[in-house]
Amino acid sequence: MASLESFRAPTRPLTDQLRRVPLFAALPTDRRGCLELLREGALFEVPAGVEIVAPGDAAALLVVTEGALADDGGTRVWSAGSYLGVAEALGGLPFTDAVRTVAPTLLYRLDGALVAELMTRCPAIAASLRADFAPAARRADFTPTASI
Repeated sequence: MASLESFRAPTRPLTDQLRRVPLFAALPTDRRGCLELLREGALFEVPAGVEIVAPGDAAALLVVTEGALADDGGTRVWSAGSYLGVAEALGGLPFTDAVRTVAPTLLYRLDGALVAELMTRCPAIAASLRADFAPAARRADFTPTASI
């Protein structure tokens, strides 16, 4: 797997990019703790064909702001506005599948250890993540270690 650090996008304003994604579109400007936490993450500009996640990699919240990702089998595809890694991050589990870019992609990454804190500091984001996460958790019989 390629290190994402080599694809860091330092010139892109983080908050502006995140607000383009439905999960963060209503990001309140008055929730300073929430914005500060989101700034702990980073944006990466990754060309097509790069493996960004390998089985066993530490969990993280990965948000596609532009472009697309797919698992190695091509059965799951994440396009602009979608995200992955919530179940792994909340459960303290590593990723189980390889994921690669299928187009030039602008990707936001927040370390898995900070996702539970995100759920506490950012109620609107937590509500969206809970709504998206609950059906998947029921299907997988998954019990996260963090309270959502």
